[in-house]
Amino acid sequence: MTRKLSFIRLLVAVAALCTMLFFGVPVFADQANGSSTENTQTGTSQDEKKDQTGTTSTTDNNTTTTDSSSSSTATTDTNSKTGGDWMQDTNGWWYKYKNGSYANGWAEIEGDWYYFGSNGYMKTGWIDAGGTWYYLESSGKMATGWTKDGKDWYYMDKNGIMKTGWMQENGKWYYFESNGKMKTGWLDCGSNEYYYFFEDGSMAEAGWLNRDGYWYYVEDSGAMKIGWMQEGNTWYLFQTSGVMAMNKWASYGGYWYYFDGSGAMQTGTITVDGITYNLGESGGISDPAAQVANAYSSATNYLILVNRSTHTVNIFQGSQGNWSTIKSFSCTDGVSTPNGTFTLGSHTYHFGEEKGYTCWYATQITGEILFHSVLYYPNTFNLQDGRLGITASHGCIRLALEDAKYIYEQIPSGTKVVIYQ
Repeated sequence: MTRKLSFIRLLVAVAALCTMLFFGVPVFADQANGSSTENTQTGTSQDEKKDQTGTTSTTDNNTTTTDSSSSSTATTDTNSKTGGDWMQDTNGWWYKYKNGSYANGWAEIEGDWYYFGSNGYMKTGWIDAGGTWYYLESSGKMATGWTKDGKDWYYMDKNGIMKTGWMQENGKWYYFESNGKMKTGWLDCGSNEYYYFFEDGSMAEAGWLNRDGYWYYVEDSGAMKIGWMQEGNTWYLFQTSGVMAMNKWASYGGYWYYFDGSGAMQTGTITVDGITYNLGESGGISDPAAQVANAYSSATNYLILVNRSTHTVNIFQGSQGNWSTIKSFSCTDGVSTPNGTFTLGSHTYHFGEEKGYTCWYATQITGEILFHSVLYYPNTFNLQDGRLGITASHGCIRLALEDAKYIYEQIPSGTKVVIYQ
């Protein structure tokens, strides 16, 4: 009798072991990283597994998975599997069907799509399936619609595919970069074609646009305006940057125009910085500096004008009332640069080495105020500070090396220099 009881106990133990092996965790579920280690932890059914809703998602486990063998669109598992349970162990979640098999690849579960790796575990975050990108929420659900990952917004279509390029929704246009991120700020499409997108991603609509204190105009297409625009009887000029010209001279089509503080182009006789100009009915003149020059005489047949507002040096040849522009180039002046009328003086080949730089081809304007080259490292022609078109010097007029050399070699002492602003 004792032997019979022992034999029965042995049969019960064997049956229990077989049951655990059959219904426990599958071997592949423990091989996410190629490991063949046996998993001895039994999966736990989780009927309460999160059922998140809505179209906005954030990544708890920001995972990127590449699976080139998967279809680019979600399809129902081809095996006839209906119903099952979510299972979890320390490695993650998987889905066990009632017939004992496990979800693998794309699977539709209770109306939502999930993706399971070749090891059977549910994926989250970004996945690249056959060259198509999808996003899986922290619950594992495939995202559709507007989706946020970190600080960036994306849009996933009804099939879960990440959107790129242009998209229209509720009458508004949006743009998604090649990586799927929603565009904000300026979009450069090349060939001077720019669009602006607000912080919510919507494209600026037709009309006036002020950004960071600068005025732009958006056309009906959404593209930023460049060139002339007439509104009523007023003309405005939008420069190549798209910024409307205001309180300045601007050149367009070979002519110069002046625009007041509202951006309106001026015509007729105007006075700017104490200097009177005749702009005529069209508003355009070939050279505003020439009108300034004709008011001055010079002891030589040369005249130099320095406009601190435009950071420009103009050199003329001729005589009072009949000056012709022969050179025009950019310069850098300083807050201590004096305005007034001066006479070109002595020449110095170079200076400044004791201060840690060299300036070449210096020509005296007045006192220690000189025309000279931009800054180079001592006794070299290796550029140290080549900035032009700004206010940055201690008072001298900095020029490109070849321009400083031209004044140094070609313009005689005694030539009148007019500095104005």
